[in-house]
Amino acid sequence: MFEDPKKSGLTTPVKVFPSDGVPDEEGVVSVSGVRLVFQATKTGNAYKSKDEEKASKQDDEFGASDSSEVDEAKKEGGVEILVEKLNDGEVRVRARRCDLDEDTMIKEMSEENIINKLKEAINVWKKEQK
Repeated sequence: MFEDPKKSGLTTPVKVFPSDGVPDEEGVVSVSGVRLVFQATKTGNAYKSKDEEKASKQDDEFGASDSSEVDEAKKEGGVEILVEKLNDGEVRVRARRCDLDEDTMIKEMSEENIINKLKEAINVWKKEQK
């Protein structure tokens, strides 16, 4: 679905990880899925002007950065896609946000693109089942 990042249609690069596979709702017998985790880019909150980059570089060289300026790895968000087998034998597909912090910028365009591609794939699968 997202083999070639340039052809994925996503505005943010992603890494794919397996979901934990543990049912989190009553009535779900088994679950399988993936997490599409957005990767950090030099846009949004991570953008630094030339002056900010120069000042940061100078601080690094002289060891002048204090603990408040240390960049911790911020969660960029993502979409988890789950395929669940229910008690009644039905199959349910869900997509939900994952890997969020309270200050994570929501990437609505990329999320929407993932959901649209998922809908297309489900429609193809449904046609093949007939």
